[in-house]
Amino acid sequence: MPDEKTGEIPSSADHLSMQIYGGTEAEILDSLESLIAKDEEVQSNQTWVNIGALKRLAFLFEGGVESAGGLIGLIIMFVLLGVVLIAFAIWQIVIFFIVIAALTLFSGGAALKYLNRTYLTVPANSLTSDNLAVFFGEQLSSGRFATLSEGMDFTEQPEVVRKSGRATRIFRLGIHMALAVATLLLIFEITGFFLLGGWITETSFLILHGLAFLVGIAIMDTGVILRHRLAANED
Repeated sequence: MPDEKTGEIPSSADHLSMQIYGGTEAEILDSLESLIAKDEEVQSNQTWVNIGALKRLAFLFEGGVESAGGLIGLIIMFVLLGVVLIAFAIWQIVIFFIVIAALTLFSGGAALKYLNRTYLTVPANSLTSDNLAVFFGEQLSSGRFATLSEGMDFTEQPEVVRKSGRATRIFRLGIHMALAVATLLLIFEITGFFLLGGWITETSFLILHGLAFLVGIAIMDTGVILRHRLAANED
């Protein structure tokens, strides 16, 4: 909850983390740095790689070296790690871009913003609640999606921050659902090819995955519409 006297936004970790979808890192930093003191440290990173997925992969192998139990165990661990990373790279390059390309057609180009993810971290006391609202409003007016990172408390944030976060999470959820459906379809098809000797072509199976993919599109577009309405209110 913002401090009643200073308007500062406290954080248990003494920092405030945000994610912006769309725009360039330089544009976003210019917008943010105009609202904070010049001596405040801003950490930023823009990437199209799914950092959340990478963190989960890292968690799977956390402590693996210490618990390998010898040279053989260490070799096995690194082989498994290599296989997982190769599979992730193939998924990130092939499935990811194919799905984003398809979603782009159904979102008027909005899905492309998902490729330009900018992660920002600033000291929690560097932004007042009013300045945070201004920053989010500027992102919306510039056609970007903006949200606080996972784990941040939305309940006492300015209204535009809450609504922007909601629109962004819905937009992101739709994309994640479409990616999950496409990934499962690929896994089922590859498994069927090796175990059954052919691709799975049953109509009901394909229709089920198609409908699930369309649900993902509908969720994504809901987020796009909500962001557009918020941006219209900010203009």
